[in-house]
Amino acid sequence: MSLPTVLDNLIAMVVVLLILSLVVQSIQSGLKKLLKIKSRQIEDSLIDLFEHVLNKAPASGSFLQQSPILRILFWRKHPSESADPQVKHLYDDVLKKFRELGRVAQSGKSMLDSLSKEDLLKVLEKIAPNALTPQLTTSLQAVSDQITVVRKTLESITPDQLPGDTSAKFSDIQATLFPLLNDFNAIVTGTSIKPDVLIGDVINLRQLKLQDAVSTLGEIQAKIEKDLAAARAAATPAGAQPTAASALADASVPTLQKLAGDFNSVAQAITNLRTEFDSAIAPLRGKLKEVESWFDTVMQSFDERYARGMKTWAIVISLAVVVALNANFFTIYQKISTNEVVRNSLVQSQAKLKELEDAAKDKPAEAKSLDGIIKETSGHLNQEAAAYAAFGFAPLSWSQVSNWIHGGGSWAWFRHTAKIAAGWMLMTLLLSVGAPFWEDALESLFGLKSLLRTGSETKNIERKSGAGQPKT
Repeated sequence: MSLPTVLDNLIAMVVVLLILSLVVQSIQSGLKKLLKIKSRQIEDSLIDLFEHVLNKAPASGSFLQQSPILRILFWRKHPSESADPQVKHLYDDVLKKFRELGRVAQSGKSMLDSLSKEDLLKVLEKIAPNALTPQLTTSLQAVSDQITVVRKTLESITPDQLPGDTSAKFSDIQATLFPLLNDFNAIVTGTSIKPDVLIGDVINLRQLKLQDAVSTLGEIQAKIEKDLAAARAAATPAGAQPTAASALADASVPTLQKLAGDFNSVAQAITNLRTEFDSAIAPLRGKLKEVESWFDTVMQSFDERYARGMKTWAIVISLAVVVALNANFFTIYQKISTNEVVRNSLVQSQAKLKELEDAAKDKPAEAKSLDGIIKETSGHLNQEAAAYAAFGFAPLSWSQVSNWIHGGGSWAWFRHTAKIAAGWMLMTLLLSVGAPFWEDALESLFGLKSLLRTGSETKNIERKSGAGQPKT
């Protein structure tokens, strides 16, 4: 057998493998969309992530519960049902928020075909705080109480009593703090946290520019202490007769002493506020940091589990396709190598293959109903199965199954069955590699054939023209 014929046999065989791989790919793609496999796998990974972050023991589950497809087929409950209540609460809140943001299927159920770290952190900053840090409500209430102290202390000071430009600086402190304190009171009402409190808002409150207020407060305190020291120096000495200046100083000393005490109280109240705020927000920020740290680890595990699961189901689907279409590797290769018409038609089927490949490629994600997904998948399967049958390969018929059943028992039957099983298994393993692999292999084989043809034509031209012949 010449090298071009062998090459044509290989090309024809790869064409068959590519067509059947497209059948497998269409079924697999349809199942992924129909059963939301990737979304369910991401949901399972979220449970793993929250168990790590909340330091909860992993929920015990059977092998069937670990696979989204097997859970559906065998009616097993979702892993969140057996998870720790705190984990389930956080998981439910996160999915609810994603649904509100439009991450839903046509049926209205959650649909997470992709999940970035930034999206998850934003959602966690928007959900009810108790889901992530149960003690946050108590901590925020302590902050609220301290804010009330700061407000009352500031309101107890009358700006008119302040000397010189100190009054203007005190007004600056009020202008800086009061809006921020009002923002917090918009979140914390009375003695309870609003149900719709936003973690993101609470975290942003940590950005209170208290340092600016404290710096200005220090300047005011220094000014008051300086004025108090000057007033005491100018006060009427013991046993002396007061003058107009010393009398004025005597009158200002109590006022300045009270102001000094009031501003010391303000400084202490602001310091306590910063401490309470740090104590309240630290656990929350810590949990968000844990989510950020664990996300990459858990999602890497998700990628591995998803790829492994898809590989397993690709083998299962490939076997089903091979049996249904009776795609026995040895039978198909024998037909290709002995039937020149079939071989040539397969080799020359690039246009048909291109059409099938374009139809089988994943389009941009669109929300489709179940009927739409089924119709789309059925259309691809019919087209690809028709292309396979067009080359003379017949699917498995009931008569073949019946003859196999009734012919059992003999040595020839066992040998024939073993040959069929071997041919099916070999074809199954080849198909499980995937359509992209066979598409690349086909391009390489066509490139090799073109290279051989070019080399052959060059030799023919040289032979006809006498090029390369020795001169006489």
